[in-house]
Amino acid sequence: MCGVIGVSIKNITDEQLKIIHRVLIESEIRGMHASGIAWAADNMLYSVRESKSMSELLDDEEDLLKRLVVNDNDLNMIAHTRYSTSSLFFNQPIMGVDMAIAHNGVVSQSPAIHWGMEFGLETQTQNDSELILRAIENGEDPFDKFEDASMAYVSLTKEGEVNYARNGKRPLWYYGFNNGFIVCSTEDILLRATNNKLKPMMVLPFGKGDELQ
Repeated sequence: MCGVIGVSIKNITDEQLKIIHRVLIESEIRGMHASGIAWAADNMLYSVRESKSMSELLDDEEDLLKRLVVNDNDLNMIAHTRYSTSSLFFNQPIMGVDMAIAHNGVVSQSPAIHWGMEFGLETQTQNDSELILRAIENGEDPFDKFEDASMAYVSLTKEGEVNYARNGKRPLWYYGFNNGFIVCSTEDILLRATNNKLKPMMVLPFGKGDELQ
């Protein structure tokens, strides 16, 4: 069990920034062993990933969210909170040159040494979530590529485009503002972060970022 968060908001307000901060903190319920945030700025991807809770990460990185706001008050980021059953190596978001992803679920339980032969993809870590990133980079649909996997993920391009999708085996919820959106793993995270003021919607399985229930 892990938590994923995706945010894409233009001309973000101070109140929306506070909501995002609370969503990140509330997402700790999905895992407190490690956390990370990736963001886009100046056509490049950046990240901070630590083996600590999101609360600790945000406390240690003073005014981190404010520093992620770029251009005309735009914020495009993804984040991950991790519950680890083994090691705390290769924390998420998983970073590529042009894209980053944060994933909740299981893609493969095979040892990483077999992934190249099994899937025809080269990976740099032993985190099976990387397989989603490499499949997308290879022009493949991860839902078709990994039919038996459980997936809910958010992705971020270096240009700042945030997308999200799930295959029905892991949850993902959405709330839209008139200037953007937030997605995260469960409805209760959004409700607690806003004292039940938001009315989030479930992302339908196999959607590509625009199908909601």
